[in-house]
Amino acid sequence: MGIFAFSYRDSSLPKVSGPLLLGNFDGLHLGHQMLIEKAKEMGDPSVLLLDPPFQREKKEKVLTTLFDKIRLFGRYGVNNVFVLKTDPSFFRLSKEDFMTLVLKKLQPSSLVVGEDYSFGALRSGKASDLKKEFQTFAYPLLKEDGVKVGSSLIKTLLLQGEVSKAASFLGRPYEICGKVEKGFQNGRKIKFPTANLDPFEYVLPTRGVYCGSSFLRGKCYKSLINVGEAPTVGKLSHNIVEVYLDGFEGDCYEETLYVDFAFYLRQEKKFSSLEDLKEELQRNLEEMRKRL
Repeated sequence: MGIFAFSYRDSSLPKVSGPLLLGNFDGLHLGHQMLIEKAKEMGDPSVLLLDPPFQREKKEKVLTTLFDKIRLFGRYGVNNVFVLKTDPSFFRLSKEDFMTLVLKKLQPSSLVVGEDYSFGALRSGKASDLKKEFQTFAYPLLKEDGVKVGSSLIKTLLLQGEVSKAASFLGRPYEICGKVEKGFQNGRKIKFPTANLDPFEYVLPTRGVYCGSSFLRGKCYKSLINVGEAPTVGKLSHNIVEVYLDGFEGDCYEETLYVDFAFYLRQEKKFSSLEDLKEELQRNLEEMRKRL
């Protein structure tokens, strides 16, 4: 995979040899995947992604980070990713300046967008503007059972705990990843050690216990996943993710863990003792093993 990072201020930009996909692509859901397949019919596609660090500082929650998007585009057959580094001045560019300073320099053979694509300051640029300057293919938004497939819908489903339904629009389980951090370590006392993540960038499903899969060191583990404040062992000020990897032994601090949500199991509860928590987790583990 080729990854090319640049700024709109650069005098010389890398060249796109085929069709170029434009969009935010948060979640890389089925609608986005449809656009990818359309672009692949025209040649070897590339994608333009924005890297806006100042938005991360504002803690905007996403379905997919820039790293996730690059990885997923590779999975879906897009081998060239152009990463446009941004700052506040970039988002003040007019639609004309965006086309002149970015798109015309990239020299794509064509552009592929969703019909609702917008660009430039105040999102004033539309697909109709692109068509005046480039060969542009703007496709209708994908609908499933009459419902528009979109990132906002998927975020709403996750906040309702509907991870299975969200997966049906994503075309895969909802996944987060992050570095494993040290927690209270009370799980070790009841023989349910957890890998703890604080994935601040992601939209997290509503508080509760989920079943799913985790990927560590190239191996997949069935997992119990708690999203919440850990009320039994010491309530936190914000939600974290605690993952019990069935069959894993040892420490994995500072290692990258990928967590896929399969289905919602129960609400997060505060138990009167660690022993009561252990008994409940054992019941949850047995149910997970039956259903996964």
